[in-house]
Amino acid sequence: MCCQNNTHQTHAYGHGHSNSSCECAKKHQFVRRFQTRDEQITHLNTYLSELQAEVNAVNEQITQLQAD
Repeated sequence: MCCQNNTHQTHAYGHGHSNSSCECAKKHQFVRRFQTRDEQITHLNTYLSELQAEVNAVNEQITQLQAD
C-alpha cells in the first residue's frame, strides 16, 4: 500500500529507503541508469544509420531541385 500513497522517501538518483514493514519493498528492483559499452556502441550505430539515411534524403532532394 505504501507505493500507492507515496510514503517512500527518495533521495538523489532515485535511491530510496525501504521499510521492512512496507509490503511493496520487495517488488522494487534496482534499475541501471547507465549503458554498457556494447549498448552504447549499438545505440550509436543505430543513430549513425539514421543520420546517414537523413543525409541521403537531403542529397536526393537537392538533386531533384537542381534538375528542375
